[in-house]
Amino acid sequence: MRQKLNKKIMMLTGLLYGLLIGMIVFLYLFRQQLGNYRYLVVALTFLLAFLGSYLLSRYENTVDKKYIEKMVAQGKIALARTGKAERGNVIKSPLRPSNVYYKIDVTVYDHEGNSHEAQLIDLFSIMQDKIPEGNFYVTYDSSDDEMLIVPMGLISMYPLNQPLVEKYEKIIKNLKYLNVYFNKGILIETYEQTNKRLEEDK
Repeated sequence: MRQKLNKKIMMLTGLLYGLLIGMIVFLYLFRQQLGNYRYLVVALTFLLAFLGSYLLSRYENTVDKKYIEKMVAQGKIALARTGKAERGNVIKSPLRPSNVYYKIDVTVYDHEGNSHEAQLIDLFSIMQDKIPEGNFYVTYDSSDDEMLIVPMGLISMYPLNQPLVEKYEKIIKNLKYLNVYFNKGILIETYEQTNKRLEEDK
């Protein structure tokens, strides 16, 4: 799912840059015919660059959160357990904080408690140095391609998920929840790490 979202963002970015380049080329080719109107075209180009960058930044910073919330609201989630995790490329963008990709081998449990192995790729906060062992929830709708990691606080906001959570807690052995939250990207840590960090911040 992360790759699908990134393709949309890259397509929109390319469209914006193409439009700006087109306006600059138009201004250069027709600068004499435009006369004093060329200043208006220059102003419109700067306005388009500013407005386009702002809207693209908002989209890039909210599209994954909106998708995750929609899936959670519909009860389209599944429990997952971390396995081997591989840190990938650092993603730098002028429109958002730097992030890093992680590729994680996970065991996914469907709503009946049946498990299968899958691979999850998601974008994390640059502060994520390693992935701890434990459980978290992912968006899931019968396809591994739909998986994104769900912040734990979001699960409790939608009561329709409570029966499924209770079911998992009864049938899954050695369940150990991890604390998942957004902080300039996804962060996953044990609750012991969270408590220690909060104590240090006092």
